[in-house]
Amino acid sequence: MLLARSISTLVFILLLLLSAGLMLACDSTPPTVATATPQVAAATPQVATATPPVATATPASSSSAANTPTFEPTRTASPTATPTPVPTPTPEVPLIRVGTHIVGEDIEPGIYFGEAEGGARDTCYWQRLSGLSGETSDIIANDNAVGRFYIEVLPTDAALDTDCELVPLQHAPAISGFLTDLDPGAYLVGRDIQSGLYSGEAGTGALNTCYWERLSGVSGDSTAIIANDNASGRYFVQVSPSDFAVTFRCAVTLSTSTSIPATTSVATATPTPVPTRTPLSPVATPPVPIVAPTLVPSTPAPTFTPTPVPTPIPEVPLIRVGTHIIGEDIEPGIYFGEAESGVLGSCYWQRLSGLRGETSAIIANDIAVGRFYIEVLPTDAALDTDCELVPLQHAPAISGFLTDLDPGAYLVGRDIQSGLYSGEAGTGAPDTCYWKRLSGLSGETSAIIANDNASGRYFVQVSPSDFAVTFGCAVTFER
Repeated sequence: MLLARSISTLVFILLLLLSAGLMLACDSTPPTVATATPQVAAATPQVATATPPVATATPASSSSAANTPTFEPTRTASPTATPTPVPTPTPEVPLIRVGTHIVGEDIEPGIYFGEAEGGARDTCYWQRLSGLSGETSDIIANDNAVGRFYIEVLPTDAALDTDCELVPLQHAPAISGFLTDLDPGAYLVGRDIQSGLYSGEAGTGALNTCYWERLSGVSGDSTAIIANDNASGRYFVQVSPSDFAVTFRCAVTLSTSTSIPATTSVATATPTPVPTRTPLSPVATPPVPIVAPTLVPSTPAPTFTPTPVPTPIPEVPLIRVGTHIIGEDIEPGIYFGEAESGVLGSCYWQRLSGLRGETSAIIANDIAVGRFYIEVLPTDAALDTDCELVPLQHAPAISGFLTDLDPGAYLVGRDIQSGLYSGEAGTGAPDTCYWKRLSGLSGETSAIIANDNASGRYFVQVSPSDFAVTFGCAVTFER
């Protein structure tokens, strides 16, 4: 009976346990064991927060852990991103290509820049046109440009024709400072070069001259030319601040003479002081013992003939073809030259008050034939000559007075004597013979005492007070 009750009790307990297991299986709440994992993970931050106190300075009191301050970790600022710069696009240069361009459609009025090579074969031809008929009457202005050049296109132009590429002036190559050594080409005053005196060297003769021109504009019209010249030998060009541009067909350099004074003073020689010699202190001379001379039969001493030393020939100061500044290159005075006979062999010279190239700067000039003289005054700025000259003291000496005279100029009392001279001219204007009696050789009209264009047989009475006389034809001394 007791055994039966015990078995019943065990069965009841098993049923209770089975019921409890079924209830746990149906419940959605996680078991208690699974919740232990978050508690272990939560302990991790406490270990990490212990680092800041170790990195800091030791606290003032170490007796109690409660006095240890808690430090917040320093936050590092996030780096600021630097934007990448976007390159500025280079503006495209409006290139004017080779060909004909209609003004107002293809190109606008304005100044254009181009560059050709040096030399006649590498020039660049351009022309401004009033129409496109192809007739020469359509050409407003044109040029065979050498080196750098400028063209001003006007609003009234119909077209521009060019054999070289061009760019508008604002796109022309920039220049750092003013140029001083200039190759052949055109230069804007105030942009490319400064005003001042420029010098160059040309050859001699018509084929070797150097053309230059000062300009009030770059339209290519002849009205824009202020002054110009075909220079020979050494030459100068005075560029004014008011000039718009200047063109050189030969290389030139900015001269050290920045201005030409109206009056050039002749430098006075300053004597070099002779150094004073300091006398030497006398030196005591020991007594010389007297010795009786030994008599030797006298032998006549040989006579030596000194070798004559040749007198050096002084170098003649030759004034070469070109322009010469008074007071720097040559001094005031009278100069002698000699040209050939006839127009093709004549020699042009001019006395100048300045080097601007304008006709107003010409004090006096002449186309000399045969022998001639020029008197340069101290007030002259320069002398320009197409022939070589020498100072009067180096002119060829004349033995006696000349009586049969070729065309040329003669000094009275040096080359010829005063008296009556006769010549034979043709009839009519082209065959006359010009002569003039002179009080000086400055070339100015005020120095002419008398003159004439003689026809047929003619006479000239030369006075002893005449300084010189010029004959355009051969004459002979009569009496």
